[in-house]
Amino acid sequence: MHPFLILTLLGVTVCTVVTQYMIRVGIMDVPGDRSAHIRPVPKGGGVAMMMSLLAGAVYLLVFHPFPAMDFLKTGIVLLAAFGLAWFSWRDDVHQYPARTKLHAQLIATIIVTICALWGLPLTLLTGLKIICGAGFVIYVTNALNFMDGINGLAVGTIACCGLILTPLLLVSAQNAESALFFSLGIAALTFLYFNYPKARIFMSDVGSQPCGLLLGWGALLFMRNGTWSLLVPLMLMGILFDVAFTLIRRALRGENLMQAHCGHLYQIASRAGMSKPLITLLHWAFIFWGGFVGLTFIGFKAQLILTLIPQFIWAGYVIRKAREQHLAL
Repeated sequence: MHPFLILTLLGVTVCTVVTQYMIRVGIMDVPGDRSAHIRPVPKGGGVAMMMSLLAGAVYLLVFHPFPAMDFLKTGIVLLAAFGLAWFSWRDDVHQYPARTKLHAQLIATIIVTICALWGLPLTLLTGLKIICGAGFVIYVTNALNFMDGINGLAVGTIACCGLILTPLLLVSAQNAESALFFSLGIAALTFLYFNYPKARIFMSDVGSQPCGLLLGWGALLFMRNGTWSLLVPLMLMGILFDVAFTLIRRALRGENLMQAHCGHLYQIASRAGMSKPLITLLHWAFIFWGGFVGLTFIGFKAQLILTLIPQFIWAGYVIRKAREQHLAL
């Protein structure tokens, strides 16, 4: 049987079983002032995604050993992701201070960045690449977490990116990485059934943070190879732009950037009356548009312009809708 078929069956089965178990356990996310939901919903569904990913990794380790160095680096990345997932699960339950969370993210980010850029010559330029790469990975990790506020948006992003990156990594002869992203995509796609359009369970930080870490790692793999270098950032432009736009707007107002809020564009659009499933579908469309642009060979500037134009149009539309509804931005 083809390995990808086995990974599919394994991923769907494990994710479904664990998700249903987490729903029965019933650790509830009680709605607050910033919540998009109005009734308590079970949380921690990211546990199912990570267990599904773990099952796929064990299968690959036992039955399809890859070259030692490739498997070692991929294994270390997985350990970092699972470590962050474990910490995030504890944070979901105990609510650690923001500084403690940042420290955990930094440790995982440094590990992932070094693994992605391992083998580059030890020069000043390599050092700068590691610093910039780590900054990008931690940004993506937090951005995906911030955007996990309405049904299907974050987990759909993970599913789309994972399944799109799978064949491209395979073509680039990165077989272990390809199999990992396929397992991630299948896990997210399975969980999406329980989360969209009506959520029976939420993913929570235990899923969004480690998955964001892995997407950041994927971005570094493409940047290092030099083929489709901006593919992942272009695919993620919807969430990256929303977070950057929101942070800049809040900074200009002198607000505390570490304080929780509900001022993201997607949240404002929801409060202004736009359908939540439609907002999610729009962000999925941003992914496919960014992927299409990223696979073309039209130059970096043109790629950035083509993916940023829809974001500025979206931001302008949301601001206009908010003003019509007399909502605070």
